Amino acid sequence: MRLALTALLVALAVQLPMAVRAQGEAAVPSAEASGAEGAGDAEPDEADESSDEGEESAESDPSDEDATYWHLVRAAIRESSAQRYDEALALFRRAHAIRPSARTLRGLGMVHYARADYVDAVDRLERALADTRRPLNAEEREEARLLIAEARAYVARVRVFPRPIAAVVRVDGVRSDARGPVRDIPVNPGRHQLVVEHPGFVSAERFVELEPGQVADLRVDLEAEPEVAHVYVTSEPEGLWIRLASAGRDDVCQAPCDQELSPGVYAVALADEAREERFMLAGRAVVQETSTLRVRLRSRRRLRRIGWAMQLVLGVVVPAVLFGSIAAVDDDAGNGAVVGLASSAVGLHAIGLAVGIPMSTVSDRADFELRVPSHPLDDSPP
Repeated sequence: MRLALTALLVALAVQLPMAVRAQGEAAVPSAEASGAEGAGDAEPDEADESSDEGEESAESDPSDEDATYWHLVRAAIRESSAQRYDEALALFRRAHAIRPSARTLRGLGMVHYARADYVDAVDRLERALADTRRPLNAEEREEARLLIAEARAYVARVRVFPRPIAAVVRVDGVRSDARGPVRDIPVNPGRHQLVVEHPGFVSAERFVELEPGQVADLRVDLEAEPEVAHVYVTSEPEGLWIRLASAGRDDVCQAPCDQELSPGVYAVALADEAREERFMLAGRAVVQETSTLRVRLRSRRRLRRIGWAMQLVLGVVVPAVLFGSIAAVDDDAGNGAVVGLASSAVGLHAIGLAVGIPMSTVSDRADFELRVPSHPLDDSPP
């Protein structure tokens, strides 16, 4: 029973691609026929080496691996005939993983060709010609050579001239194996993304649109990455907001923080709150390498409060009391007492304003210290 079923499946596998071939679809049906012919080739060889009873036993009880292989091949043939090439490709790959041979490579190559994936089609078909496992016969080899020639006519090429020469080139996210000053990379027709990258340089991205058989030259000169100085910022007291500003750049962070800056001159400002009006300039720092920036904010709030108190007490309250006392002076005391009280009131008022106003308007003091660590290569905070 199993022998009859196997023979029926083999017959169906052969008849299906032959029927499609008769309709003029040459590329994929040929791949399908190869899988079917492989099925027909394998079993007679086994029969020659065994008795009739042994042949029946071998075919009626195939290994799980063989059964899976032939199932995948026939399923791939059916999907190819239905022009579901993605599914056929996946099935042929699974079959090739179980039993790799020239036949499965040929099937893969023809499905790639049907998908307009000409680069992979050429690769698989050339490998099929070179593979000695279940090799192709003369007719299949000639058919593979003709298909390779057709696929090569469609393959486009992009020649990349990278600088530096050792740069890595990626096409559509896949690293190219091409080496040397000129990278000759075969690609399928259409739009492609190329990324050129190298340590110490800024990566470059290019897009190319290629027609079948077109060759495009692309020169890519990478720019060196800008020098970066790591600056570790601390503050006294902790939690101050620091602004480092230069031409075209304005970085704000809350200490402690780590900044990556391009070498240059930076205006250093700090504040106790992240508000524009609160920042005060502490000075200018020349940043050239990895360093530590320590900023200090010396608050004069207490001094300002004393100034306001002096203005209030000496400038207002005490003079008011003295002027009020003038009304209570007896006439017998004379003008001398009145003049004395008035003079004292005016004098204290003047002192309160003269001393209190400057004290109440004094600003907080900001300064900084930029220090280069003893080990400049150590990027860790000191």
